Amino acid sequence: MQYPQVFVEQDLINGVILLPGNLFYNTSATGIIIGPPKRKPGRCQGNIVFVNASQRVDKGRLKIYMPEEEFRPPAEMFLKGEPVEGEVVVITREQTVKAGYNLSPSRWVRQVDETAQRSISEIIADLQRLDEESRQGDGHLAKMLAKLKRSCDAKEGGMGATHVTVTIRNPADTDRTWEDLFLVDTGATDSLVPRPHLEAIGLEPRGQRVYELADGSELVLDVTVAEIEFMGEIVGGTIIMGEAGAEPLLGVTALESVGIEVDPLNQRLKRLPAVRLKGVVRAQ
Repeated sequence: MQYPQVFVEQDLINGVILLPGNLFYNTSATGIIIGPPKRKPGRCQGNIVFVNASQRVDKGRLKIYMPEEEFRPPAEMFLKGEPVEGEVVVITREQTVKAGYNLSPSRWVRQVDETAQRSISEIIADLQRLDEESRQGDGHLAKMLAKLKRSCDAKEGGMGATHVTVTIRNPADTDRTWEDLFLVDTGATDSLVPRPHLEAIGLEPRGQRVYELADGSELVLDVTVAEIEFMGEIVGGTIIMGEAGAEPLLGVTALESVGIEVDPLNQRLKRLPAVRLKGVVRAQ
């Protein structure tokens, strides 16, 4: 007959307390305290109290340890001898016999992580949120790569390819903006932005204009009005509502309005000493 069997059948165990693993030097074994009875109360006869204190630990410099404030709760629960979800269970001698005299608290008391108790709907909601964040991240990455590609193309394209970061702002709601890398086009009078981006910040067509293309043909296009910000300058101007996917263009009107032009030697934007006022005569 094994010792656990003798102890159980003769009702010589008040309870068992499971301590954290790796608590003692030179061994990773889990500590177990078995409480033999002196005078077992009548209500406790035939029963065994199992306490799982394995999670009441903290990390020290060399080993884990049980903080002093964690000693009292397991002891009080042990003496009280009442079930506590996830920490204390009280079983009968008959249950112990059916379990093969297994006295391990981990066999009877299982501490369940709170995250395992989440509902399926909560988990699905989190997965949907992560999926949406992933899609947004992919969208931001695609925009950054597109900007990088245009910048590289501009450097490799040589003369006539100058780009600058421009912010388009809705003048009626200045918190609504769109920013991208624009091609500086000194052959274009007005600036151009793909229509979907303008509509996304609340800008609608304010009229139409007839534009002459490079081949001499004419095209009627919708236009709107917005604030154009680049190189620390802000100017109000006419924006052509271009097709989706069109490359944004910064026209010469916006450049001249703030005294900036393209240096023909290095294709870089430079500030003029003053904004030109052609045809204006100083009053005598």
